[in-house]
Amino acid sequence: MKMKYAVLYLLLFGSSALLAPPSVIADPPRPIGDSKVLTPTPALPGYPEGIAVHDGLVYVSGPAAFGVPGNFIPSQIFAYDEDTGALEKTITIQGQTGPLNALSCIAFGDDDNLFVVDEGQGILKINVETGHQSVYAAPFFPVFHSVFNPPAPLLLNDLAFDKNGYLYVTDSFQATIWRVPPGGGAPQVWFQNAAMTGHLARMESASTRRARSFTSR
Repeated sequence: MKMKYAVLYLLLFGSSALLAPPSVIADPPRPIGDSKVLTPTPALPGYPEGIAVHDGLVYVSGPAAFGVPGNFIPSQIFAYDEDTGALEKTITIQGQTGPLNALSCIAFGDDDNLFVVDEGQGILKINVETGHQSVYAAPFFPVFHSVFNPPAPLLLNDLAFDKNGYLYVTDSFQATIWRVPPGGGAPQVWFQNAAMTGHLARMESASTRRARSFTSR
């Protein structure tokens, strides 16, 4: 019986199926939730946050922190091979004047352009093939719409495009979402809600209210 199945397999698939090298045998699928470290990132600028994948490379930006040594040097984006973790290219941000140079999130558009949240310059547009950099959207400005007291400055965080080419940028400290028109330009406030300020800000506001209530007795 086994011989019959072997003959049928050869008739259907040919002898090449038995001679296939091990390299073409597919690995078993990784289980959902399985993870591994692709590569460590440099200590400077450190504090990576933004991540985007494009043409087999994983782009990582930083630093996403203030009061750290990386704020005093130009921010950088590193591109790693998505399979081996090897560093393939380094993009150094131009035009930063310090002393708080910082990047948060990054996202690709429909082509080779990478859009970067630069806390000092606004939204940058970087062609990862040519290296050309430009400011895509600015200026972002204080609108003081949050539960922070005293009001907190702006803190640009994440970004995403819609199908019509509008870019949306979250402002964590100001409980605001900005919208940038297709092609770039001046950002406009699109949505605001103090509930987006975050848990720590709400705790701070509650503490401030309690302190005021106590001192007013």
